[in-house]
Amino acid sequence: MTTRKRIKVTTHVARDFLQNSDYFSTMPKVVWEYVSNALDNPREGEPVEVKVVMTPDRLAIADNASGMDEGALARFFQMHGYNVQRQRGRVVRGRFGTGKCAAFGIAKTLRIETVKNGLYNAVELTRERIEAAKDGSPFAVDELAVNAPTDAGDGTTVIIGRLLNPRRLDVEETRRYVERHLGRHLQGHRVFINGHLCEFLEPVYIKKYEVEPPIDVAERIGPSHLVVKVSPSPLESELNGLDVVSHGLWHDTTTGDLPRQGMVRRVFGEVTCDLLETWEGEPSPFDNTRNNTLNLANPVAATLLGWVSSELRRICGELEAEERDHRRSEEARRFKREAQRLGRLLNEDFSQLRRELARIHRDTGLQLDDGRTEQMQALIGEVAAASDADAALLPGGGDLPTEYQQAGPQRGDGSRGATGAVGDEPKPGAGLLPGDQPGSYRRRDFQPRTAETFAVEFVHDTWERPRSHYDRDTRTIRVNLDHPQLVAARGVNNDTESEGFRQIAYEIAFVEYALALMTEEAHRDPAINPHDLLYDLRRTVNRIAARVPELL
Repeated sequence: MTTRKRIKVTTHVARDFLQNSDYFSTMPKVVWEYVSNALDNPREGEPVEVKVVMTPDRLAIADNASGMDEGALARFFQMHGYNVQRQRGRVVRGRFGTGKCAAFGIAKTLRIETVKNGLYNAVELTRERIEAAKDGSPFAVDELAVNAPTDAGDGTTVIIGRLLNPRRLDVEETRRYVERHLGRHLQGHRVFINGHLCEFLEPVYIKKYEVEPPIDVAERIGPSHLVVKVSPSPLESELNGLDVVSHGLWHDTTTGDLPRQGMVRRVFGEVTCDLLETWEGEPSPFDNTRNNTLNLANPVAATLLGWVSSELRRICGELEAEERDHRRSEEARRFKREAQRLGRLLNEDFSQLRRELARIHRDTGLQLDDGRTEQMQALIGEVAAASDADAALLPGGGDLPTEYQQAGPQRGDGSRGATGAVGDEPKPGAGLLPGDQPGSYRRRDFQPRTAETFAVEFVHDTWERPRSHYDRDTRTIRVNLDHPQLVAARGVNNDTESEGFRQIAYEIAFVEYALALMTEEAHRDPAINPHDLLYDLRRTVNRIAARVPELL
């Protein structure tokens, strides 16, 4: 009688490894994974210094943390292993034991060199080695050095080679991602990316709210604290929202269930909830995809975000009420009129640019090899199809042909006629009949689409902020009335109607408009020649500045 083998849970190691690597599909996620590993393992009482070097050939992350001995290096390559620091009672970021896969989300080679207590160990793993393990069994890494004596200090260097997309390093995006994760809680450590020291710079704020949860909420989420700060102007997307922090670790940035528009775009801050990290039930508040979002199926996460949504709705309601009162002031009304005049001038210039490019395309069929014509056309709309009829859609209105002709008696104009018929009721008889030929022309006022026009706003944005800012999401140019240049132009009498003040305000808006055009063009074509951008910038500033007398 043969003994039947019991069914066991197993894993296909290679497939498991590569599937987990898919969670690390971007350079910022990969860099932060290895940086955070270093920060989680400092030498006793010493801050960690990490140096990241990003080149098209490779990515290197070197630290002076505690390093790994042979045993720790073996545990590092165990899939879904327990985090040693968590077993010792420390709250650290490492949780799911999938970090060793991160490199293979963006590259084909991972090399680790590490020193611990005077012993040097080095290993290397390639994607080819992983894919060769087709039977699902464990696979070995290449051991380049084992317990070799060295005078080097403790620390680890991770070298990631044969990048899958070497042309897209995303250095700036990676720097911002790391700075956001460092936040206000890990500033004791130092992280350099291509020589740049990563530092979290908090935006300027003009109001601050601090809120504790009500008793019934605190019973579910534990002791928590909400801090909401209000910027004087809308924030960039990576700075907008409240950081969800647990034991000093950032896990999400949220505005609750409120859309990021209106006053919500001006809030930032944080909400702390330590129970997220110590929760031991199911489901987990987090997952292993490193997507920096909480799992709303978890009761703690769901209750926390519900409370945050309620408080944000209340705070933003108060801010919107204050904003409405401010807009009623005479100064605000005056600046609104001035902004509208500036906006009309800029959009007339933009429309002229549309006509110019449409004419060039129609007359010459110009198609430049570097793609600049195509990129600018993407900015201004479908100018390739422009015609004389299309020009009628520019400010001032125009005539458009209809496909119908008028027949039968005319409708009333809304007044009661001699017969007593009510004006909003049609007279009996035919209305519009299909015609074989184009009929009479109808008048149509131009309604510019928001995506193709610019707006101007004058805002009080504090003296620390730039004198102007272009918001790409709404194509709005904001002029900062609190900038020292404009404060000085107003003088001791706070004169905002003088010719000198207005000229400076116009010049600021004109320069920002010219920069906005170049920003849009560069965004659509990152490879554009910078000399072409400078030429277009000067040309735009000169063209717009020549129209100042119209505004004065």
